[in-house]
Amino acid sequence: MKSKYTAIFLLISLLSSCSIFNPKESVILHDATPPAGYNPSFISSFKPFSANDYTAPELTISYVSTEQFDSTSKAYLHLIDNNKYYLSGAADKKFSKLWCNVYLTYDGKREQVGKYKLSEIYNGSGIKNAIAVVSDHSGSMGESRAIAVQEAIAKLIEQKREQDAFALIRYDGKVNVEAGLTNSKRQLAESHKIDGLARYGGMTAIADAVYQAASELAGKGYN
Repeated sequence: MKSKYTAIFLLISLLSSCSIFNPKESVILHDATPPAGYNPSFISSFKPFSANDYTAPELTISYVSTEQFDSTSKAYLHLIDNNKYYLSGAADKKFSKLWCNVYLTYDGKREQVGKYKLSEIYNGSGIKNAIAVVSDHSGSMGESRAIAVQEAIAKLIEQKREQDAFALIRYDGKVNVEAGLTNSKRQLAESHKIDGLARYGGMTAIADAVYQAASELAGKGYN
């Protein structure tokens, strides 16, 4: 089983390390202020794209890849309207005239892309993902944040496609692989516990956790 790409999702706290851990003193009570310009788009639902839909859709780039042996680059996009609806079907031939120009901006320079192909990837398209989900369980997270992260991961497992493979990793001062890379939804669900900071709550070994995630994804038949 091979995928187009692998990904590492990091669910980390805003504090990189704690010099001394005290459960009553080290929990971060308030999240940091988001950086200027931070405006993530969250998809609320789906609807078909229409040429008569004048809701000023937003085009967001979620992933970019460059082929190793030729000059082809791929940009994975989401087309979202101002009600946070994902607009499907925009790549249909009947809308081809709406896609007039594609520009590449690099190092302050803007140039037109002369040759490009637009296509839509559906949920059942066959692209297989290998994902390492890395979650911070250091003391600075606090019990409520840890449970919120765990519940989000449980939902991610529940919604996982059969062809996708996940690895589940938790860390504080130590790193623990809850589940090695597998596409078994049952195995992932059985391995994942919603138990707050039980068995955790220490320091913050982010680098070790990322290294472990990369190791889980490497050499397992995924690109």
